[in-house]
Amino acid sequence: DCIRIHMTPPVPGAICYDRWNISDRRVVPITAGKYIRMLDFEVTLAKEKGLRIHFDIGSTFDELTEQSVLGWVGRYKGVVESYQFANENYGRFEVDRLRLKRLEQFCIMGKEIDPHARFTADLTFKELNIIRKDFPRLFQLINPIVTHGWFYTDHRGWTDDPLNQLIATHSGKTMPQRKELLPNFLDDSLYRYPGISNLGKPIWITEIAGASYGPFGGFVPDSQQASDWQRIIESIYKSCPLVERIYHCWFSDKLHYFEYGRASFGVIAPDGKPKKISETFL
Repeated sequence: DCIRIHMTPPVPGAICYDRWNISDRRVVPITAGKYIRMLDFEVTLAKEKGLRIHFDIGSTFDELTEQSVLGWVGRYKGVVESYQFANENYGRFEVDRLRLKRLEQFCIMGKEIDPHARFTADLTFKELNIIRKDFPRLFQLINPIVTHGWFYTDHRGWTDDPLNQLIATHSGKTMPQRKELLPNFLDDSLYRYPGISNLGKPIWITEIAGASYGPFGGFVPDSQQASDWQRIIESIYKSCPLVERIYHCWFSDKLHYFEYGRASFGVIAPDGKPKKISETFL
């Protein structure tokens, strides 16, 4: 009963792009006016369907300003339940604490506009620990903690090894020894988060998929993806009491792909038929 709106422009009416690295920005072939109309449609429809909306404000933290908060939170006050500032800017807050001060100011401003909304950002455990010790007000405001459950798997999908890693990351258990054959991508994904369950805050896994990640994800049969997705849901909710939500995330169905005439967010295709799990973006 929830949906994430992923990587919006830094302010309403700007051109949308989906790269955190500004030097590698990829402007999508859609006008700013059309994008904002479609975004309003998505938010309105999701609200009408009873979905709780988690909304990304921008993609790159360094492009966000007070106008980003005023524009987006002011636009969707009382409609969007929660906001996160930018997407996957991991490590940037650790090396420049002025960013943490700006994040605190953005959260305070957002709360002043919509006292009932929740605010967060993609942060590593190390960054969250810095916030807990040195920015107590920001630590109080961050709710929930958000993680991305990407894991390189092979054509077999979510076997016991990656699933146990996922559970350990979000439950406070000892992290299993990393297998030598697994790529270093792990250091940038699940290994960002060990220890987060010890912070005592609710956790949302805002990106994870039945196909997992990496070059072999597309070789996992749809039936296996569906089975793995059910297994992920059951295992996480059984073993990780702080995890409140899990969002399925896949990249063939982003809102701005409407320009190509092929997207409809969620689980229903344009003709009203259910989509395969490998084609959903929630």
